[in-house]
Amino acid sequence: NCKIVMTDSGGVQKEAFYFEKPCVILRPETEWIELVECGTAIITDADENKIIEAYGTLTQRQGMQFPKLYGDGRASEFICEEMVKHLA
Repeated sequence: NCKIVMTDSGGVQKEAFYFEKPCVILRPETEWIELVECGTAIITDADENKIIEAYGTLTQRQGMQFPKLYGDGRASEFICEEMVKHLA
């Protein structure tokens, strides 16, 4: 129910993306650089001015897109269907 996520956790960055929430990354780098590249996350480290700027940027973006970078959430369904095909 939040507008934006601020975190220094790598896992929470990806969870924010999954739930289509923009993210301010409170670290100097991220292992999920694709989130920054697609515009849904901004790296700020612990710099107060950068955090405030990132918050403003992310909350003002209209129509932010969250592309299916990690699939469509149906991997287990697909795997089961393929197994049934091969076992039948």
